[in-house]
Amino acid sequence: MVCFVLLCGKKILDIGRLMGGIVTMKVVHAVLMLVLSLTLTAGMQMEAVAGQGGAESITVTLDRRVMPVSIYHPGLFWTDSETVTVFDFAIRNYLGEPIDGFWIQTASARTEIPIGTVSEIRQTGWIRKNTKDIPRIAYVVPVHMVLVDGTEFDTLMNADFGTVEGMTDLGEIFVADPHTVTYLAFNRSARASLPESEPTETAAPVEGDADGDGVPDWKDRCPDTPAGVAVDEFGCPLDSDGDGVPDYQDRCPETPAGATVNSMGCWVIKGINFDYNKWDIKPQFVEVLEKNAGVMKENPGLKVEIQGHTDNIASDAFNQVLSEKRAESAKSFMVSQGIDPERVGTRGFGESQPIASNETPEGRSENRRIEIKILSR
Repeated sequence: MVCFVLLCGKKILDIGRLMGGIVTMKVVHAVLMLVLSLTLTAGMQMEAVAGQGGAESITVTLDRRVMPVSIYHPGLFWTDSETVTVFDFAIRNYLGEPIDGFWIQTASARTEIPIGTVSEIRQTGWIRKNTKDIPRIAYVVPVHMVLVDGTEFDTLMNADFGTVEGMTDLGEIFVADPHTVTYLAFNRSARASLPESEPTETAAPVEGDADGDGVPDWKDRCPDTPAGVAVDEFGCPLDSDGDGVPDYQDRCPETPAGATVNSMGCWVIKGINFDYNKWDIKPQFVEVLEKNAGVMKENPGLKVEIQGHTDNIASDAFNQVLSEKRAESAKSFMVSQGIDPERVGTRGFGESQPIASNETPEGRSENRRIEIKILSR
């Protein structure tokens, strides 16, 4: 009934706005609040759900800018944002039934997070229409969710789960549009935080593991991990050296922090081009080499080999010599920056180790490169 009154109230306010005038809006507002007050005090509000989600109360932050008319509370109607504790609360769907959990979007469909496993939910963005055809998730809102076992993750949650109602220190509260709740926390005693009959491991929901990596879809941030690849707690491939290339693709797994890498995870000096049959360092490339010299300075135990590579233009013999001279040129610059020459070796590979097709200008450009191989740390 309260839901119906609030929905009607939105229409009443719309009419008031069309009629215009501050007095008209104040009258409409007063009438609406009177109807709501009579409805609630007449006992037409549904009974609270005792211990819903194992919580004695909930703490909510309300943002009235989202839908100002959707919240009934005697002390909050004109405030922009307010955090209150709600006792004797009930969280219901639009049929007036207590919800069992919160629907979130997974990689392939949706899953329900049981209400008893949720500790808090914080909105991280605005409500928007879901772009995927997933039943019961027409509108989503980005949230950061924390479970009672300490698990935290970011996800898209169904924005229209129903209503929130209960009692505060100032009186009754009713929220008809739950996406106006920007923060929701379940206040549980330590003993009631998890069902005693169930072990902690079963508290988090598990529904499907599409890529078979051992991390459920609802928690998996990398849902298409190849079979057999080692993953972290969020289902993403391990990246031991933190260079952005996962271990299973990384040909150079011990790259030092700050080094620029290619798609194979190997330390490369990117952005340096040489003129035809030249190996001198142009002034515009000094900054690139200075950065790499800085990595050497920050890792004084490193010994490296600078490796020169070319495309397939010209003969093998010509490219071999050219690659060696370019590697030596890069080493000379490193030494000029204070790097001990004993820490830097050189080697040329000519055109023998392409990393891209030599059939296109873009590919040849990528093959004309200098790589840095770590010899020891």
